[in-house]
Amino acid sequence: MFELSEDIVNYYWDRISESKIDTRHRASACVGKVLEVDDIDNVFIEKIFTPIFLTCNEQYLHIIERTVKKIYDGNEPVELNPYMRSLQVNYQYKGEYNPIHWHTGLFSFVIWMKIPYDVEKERSLYPNATSSHASFGFVYNDDMGIGLEHINPKENYCCIFPAHLSHFVYPFYTSDEERISITGNIGVKIN
Repeated sequence: MFELSEDIVNYYWDRISESKIDTRHRASACVGKVLEVDDIDNVFIEKIFTPIFLTCNEQYLHIIERTVKKIYDGNEPVELNPYMRSLQVNYQYKGEYNPIHWHTGLFSFVIWMKIPYDVEKERSLYPNATSSHASFGFVYNDDMGIGLEHINPKENYCCIFPAHLSHFVYPFYTSDEERISITGNIGVKIN
C-alpha cells in the first residue's frame, strides 16, 4: 500500500465525476453501483505503475517473467508495454460486499477514494471477530497452506497486486455514506 499524491487523487475525482457507463453487470461485486472510468491521460500507467515497474521490484519482475513465458517463446529481447485493461469506480454501501474473486491480466489494483467509517467503530460492533472489519482481504496458498491477509483501506492509498491473487471486500455497518474505490486491471503487450 502506498499513498497517492494530491494531484493524482484530484485527477481521479475528476474522472469519477465524468463516469456514466454502468458496468455492474460485468462485476462480481454485490455493491450498489459500478461505473466505467476513462483514464484519458493514462495517469495510472504513466505516473503510478511504470515508475514502480522501472524500479525492478523482484516480485513484479517474477510475475511479469512468468506471464511473458506463457505467451512468448522467442529468444530475442522484447519490449513490454503495460496498458489498462479495465478501470471502474465502485460505490459500496452499508452491508454490501465483494465476494472472493480474481482477475485476468497481469496486475490489479485498488485506489481507496472515500472511506466513510472509522475502523475502531466497526471493530466495536463485533469485538470478538477477527481483524476483518470493513477490510480488503487476500487469500493465498504457500508452503504452510492457505493464508489470509487483511488490509484496512485508507483514503488516497493504492494497492497493486497480481491479478490472479484471490481477494475480497468485507462490508461495513457504521455509516450510511458510500465507500468509493477505483479498481483496475493492467495487461502487458509484447512488441
